[in-house]
Amino acid sequence: MSMESTVKNGEPVTYWMFRNLVSTVQILGTAVAFAAIVVWSLTDGNGLKVWEMYTVFSTAVSDWAQQLSYPWG
Repeated sequence: MSMESTVKNGEPVTYWMFRNLVSTVQILGTAVAFAAIVVWSLTDGNGLKVWEMYTVFSTAVSDWAQQLSYPWG
Protein backbone atom coordinates (compact mmCIF):
# COMPACT_ATOMS: atom_id res chain seq x y z
CA MET A 1 0.00 0.00 0.00
CA SER A 2 1.47 3.32 -1.01
CA MET A 3 1.39 6.48 1.04
CA GLU A 4 -0.86 8.14 -1.56
CA SER A 5 -3.61 5.53 -1.11
CA THR A 6 -3.74 5.93 2.68
CA VAL A 7 -3.32 9.72 2.98
CA LYS A 8 -5.22 12.52 1.25
CA ASN A 9 -4.28 16.15 1.94
CA GLY A 10 -2.27 15.06 4.95
CA GLU A 11 -5.21 13.21 6.57
CA PRO A 12 -5.89 9.46 6.56
CA VAL A 13 -8.39 8.29 3.94
CA THR A 14 -10.59 6.81 6.68
CA TYR A 15 -10.97 10.33 8.11
CA TRP A 16 -12.31 11.57 4.77
CA MET A 17 -14.64 8.57 4.46
CA PHE A 18 -16.02 9.23 7.96
CA ARG A 19 -16.32 12.95 7.29
CA ASN A 20 -18.23 12.37 4.05
CA LEU A 21 -20.51 9.82 5.73
CA VAL A 22 -21.34 12.22 8.56
CA SER A 23 -22.02 15.04 6.08
CA THR A 24 -24.32 12.81 4.03
CA VAL A 25 -26.24 11.69 7.12
CA GLN A 26 -26.66 15.31 8.24
CA ILE A 27 -27.95 16.42 4.83
CA LEU A 28 -30.38 13.51 4.62
CA GLY A 29 -31.55 14.08 8.20
CA THR A 30 -32.20 17.74 7.49
CA ALA A 31 -34.11 16.90 4.30
CA VAL A 32 -36.25 14.32 6.11
CA ALA A 33 -36.98 16.73 8.97
CA PHE A 34 -37.92 19.49 6.52
CA ALA A 35 -40.20 17.13 4.57
CA ALA A 36 -41.84 15.97 7.82
CA ILE A 37 -42.51 19.56 8.87
CA VAL A 38 -44.00 20.40 5.47
CA VAL A 39 -46.26 17.33 5.54
CA TRP A 40 -47.32 18.10 9.12
CA SER A 41 -48.07 21.74 8.30
CA LEU A 42 -50.24 20.75 5.33
CA THR A 43 -52.17 18.14 7.32
CA ASP A 44 -55.46 19.28 8.90
CA GLY A 45 -54.51 22.94 8.57
CA ASN A 46 -51.76 22.69 11.18
CA GLY A 47 -49.63 25.27 9.39
CA LEU A 48 -52.49 27.75 9.32
CA LYS A 49 -53.18 27.18 13.03
CA VAL A 50 -49.53 27.80 13.91
CA TRP A 51 -49.46 30.95 11.76
CA GLU A 52 -52.62 32.26 13.44
CA MET A 53 -51.22 31.54 16.92
CA TYR A 54 -47.99 33.34 15.96
CA THR A 55 -49.95 36.33 14.66
CA VAL A 56 -52.01 36.59 17.86
CA PHE A 57 -48.86 36.29 20.01
CA SER A 58 -46.96 38.83 17.91
CA THR A 59 -49.84 41.31 18.07
CA ALA A 60 -50.08 40.90 21.85
CA VAL A 61 -46.36 41.52 22.28
CA SER A 62 -46.53 44.54 19.97
CA ASP A 63 -49.48 46.00 21.90
CA TRP A 64 -47.62 45.44 25.19
CA ALA A 65 -44.47 47.07 23.81
CA GLN A 66 -46.42 50.14 22.68
CA GLN A 67 -47.34 50.80 26.32
CA LEU A 68 -43.70 50.95 27.45
CA SER A 69 -42.11 54.34 27.84
CA TYR A 70 -38.58 55.15 26.86
CA PRO A 71 -36.19 55.12 29.83
CA TRP A 72 -34.85 58.57 28.94
CA GLY A 73 -38.12 60.37 28.76
